[in-house]
Amino acid sequence: MMRVETTTNYNQFKFLLANRAIRECKVKKLVSEIGMNGLKVPIIVNENLEVIDGQHRLTACKQIHEPIKYLVAPGATVEDAAAANQAGSNWSTRDWIDYHAELGNKHYKKLQKWISVCKSEGVNSLDLAQFFAQNTTTQKNYYLMPDGTVTTIKKQGSIGIGTDLKNGYWEFGDEDKAYEMLGLYQEFSKTAPWAEKKSFAAVLMRVNRIKDFDAKWLLSQIEKYPQMWYNCINRDAFITMIEDIYNFRKARKNRLPIKNNPQLAEK
Repeated sequence: MMRVETTTNYNQFKFLLANRAIRECKVKKLVSEIGMNGLKVPIIVNENLEVIDGQHRLTACKQIHEPIKYLVAPGATVEDAAAANQAGSNWSTRDWIDYHAELGNKHYKKLQKWISVCKSEGVNSLDLAQFFAQNTTTQKNYYLMPDGTVTTIKKQGSIGIGTDLKNGYWEFGDEDKAYEMLGLYQEFSKTAPWAEKKSFAAVLMRVNRIKDFDAKWLLSQIEKYPQMWYNCINRDAFITMIEDIYNFRKARKNRLPIKNNPQLAEK
């Protein structure tokens, strides 16, 4: 039977690399609550005093010198840390990336480095970094069947268990294409503030898939006719705008079909 222990030796506890990143806003809230009422819910650690559940509570108690209550669960692992946190509040995309990277998945480790590359190039959106890395804006959703099998097809009796990235099935795409898309996005981001929108970046990735599409030509058209380059309400509107400006004042026989081009489809 586990027994609740109490201590003020906060430094003996260790964080697992797969724990969620500490969020200051959550710590501040807990500081207020614990300061008024004390710590009601103990943290859970394994026999090595690695925190399985409660890193925010531990951080808050340490800040206000409130004794920490803890339970030791021998044998608890990083997988248990994920389950414990998921039960309390949903992990962010970055939490799941770090979790699977810590478990040794090479695709997620590569994604961690790629996110850093994108940030160094001024692209701070994790979603965009993921899009560029996987060479597409689509995500697969997975479902758990009553017999315990996992499928990407929603069927009667199935339970949604999240995306490929969450479940550890995500894979890094072609790295050269990822860099190509990052560079292209940076070029178009200079044309207007709204070009940094995720919806526009998604359209740009799709349009760039068309064999005869010439990004340099589109950029030159934008420079010539800036009044035709404007913010749109959705992806379909962005595609229409791109086709209009791309083909403006081109002979009909030289126009590139974009909106109805079969190569535009997501893969």
